[in-house]
Amino acid sequence: MKRGYLAIGVFFLFVSSACSHTFTGPTESRDDSFAVGDSPTVVVDSDNGRIVVNPGTDGTVRVEATLKKPDDLEYEIVQDGDSISIVAKDTRSDGIHIGESPGADIEITVPSDTRLRLRASNGGVEISGMHRSGSVRTSNGRIVLEDVVGDFDLSTSNGGVTISRASGTFDIETSNGSVSTELPILTVSTGGEDQLKGTIGDGEAALVVRTSNGSVTVK
Repeated sequence: MKRGYLAIGVFFLFVSSACSHTFTGPTESRDDSFAVGDSPTVVVDSDNGRIVVNPGTDGTVRVEATLKKPDDLEYEIVQDGDSISIVAKDTRSDGIHIGESPGADIEITVPSDTRLRLRASNGGVEISGMHRSGSVRTSNGRIVLEDVVGDFDLSTSNGGVTISRASGTFDIETSNGSVSTELPILTVSTGGEDQLKGTIGDGEAALVVRTSNGSVTVK
């Protein structure tokens, strides 16, 4: 098997449903902090907004949120020991709705050893400085990981994935884009044009990519 620089492209139809814009409706700000142990778990289930996770002080989880159309949004944070669960759900009944949707932009500051389980609908996810494991699911939003260590399971539809300065195992699935890397990859196998398995760089990070018209960048 040959080590070298690898770029894989598939037919690209870029869908930018999650383009940023200025929200003009009513908003409400929340700021909550929780005392936790050294290795907490944070779970987020969010509609119509982005999730940002940054490293902070050990022993504390801080959740800052901007609620959009709060009268039509269920927003709740529950602590169970060292587990923090955050819910931001659109409470409108099913059907056709005109105008901007209710949702939440959530920024979370956590210890670097926090385990993450994040789901965002119509919003992107950005994670930096995390040194444990996690899973991320998005629709109509991009996933960005920077300076992370651990095992991460990533899935996005109508959005790409960018990973930089990473070490660990990454299982990535996208729709709507391409696959490319600026790092040397030792290829283990290719499951057709839309799948790649390999080892990044010196072997400290393993990579599994499945894409159907989606974009993944590893650098």
